[in-house]
Amino acid sequence: MEGMKKMNEIYINDDMPPAPKRRVILWLGIAVGALVLTLIIVGVCFWLFRPGFREPIDIGVEATLDDYQSALNKLGMTVSGVPQKGEARDWRMEYGPAHEVNCELTSEELTALFAFNRPVFEPVENLQIKFGEDGQMEISGTVERDWVISDVLQGIYSQDDLEMGIGVGVLPEKINFYAEIIGSILNDKPELHIEKTNIHGFNLSKYLVGEDPEAVGMIDEALEAYWDAIVKSTGLSLSLCELKKTSPIDTVLLVQGQVPSSMQWVEK
Repeated sequence: MEGMKKMNEIYINDDMPPAPKRRVILWLGIAVGALVLTLIIVGVCFWLFRPGFREPIDIGVEATLDDYQSALNKLGMTVSGVPQKGEARDWRMEYGPAHEVNCELTSEELTALFAFNRPVFEPVENLQIKFGEDGQMEISGTVERDWVISDVLQGIYSQDDLEMGIGVGVLPEKINFYAEIIGSILNDKPELHIEKTNIHGFNLSKYLVGEDPEAVGMIDEALEAYWDAIVKSTGLSLSLCELKKTSPIDTVLLVQGQVPSSMQWVEK
């Protein structure tokens, strides 16, 4: 019996690691695996839930229906009911005669113009506009990529040109964006400078703030073409449009010029 006990002891010692050591290795492997999995989950969450990735960055502007009506009253404008079916190509906008305005709009009032009474095919969603104390304007929202290319860029640049110009790979169909800009419109000439820009949570300012002349040139050219198209189609003509500080904490948008007296959707 004693010999068998020794044989058993030899068998255990030579061919099998001690139980405590085996448990340590097992738990060490589990801990390392859990750590790697946690890092992967944290990394994915960082990209998916970073501000501006899943939804536009909230800049804290809460517009109401009262703000919308106040903005229309200041502009002397009426707007008909908007389409709740179809697509943009099925409708056209008719504008009433332009008339003189000289008014001041708050951040909430300007935001409300883009938040209420919009058609189902509106290419810009969740738009917020905030006026800063230092003459800076923050803009946040979601915009359709194809509308930017066809309408804003007026077909001057393709999707490839746009992606190359701002240094990204593939732009999604709906783009969450944030921008800080300064500038004004004087005699229908927009002079805007991008201080900071963010697309889907990624800071692209270095591509658009002076370091890339080609990208900056793209923006200036597209902006001028887009504004010219707006003026021709709507009758809008602004002699002055700029931020105005009315108190140490309040800033408004001063609007002087001519704006349409009405806007009406007509089915084609």
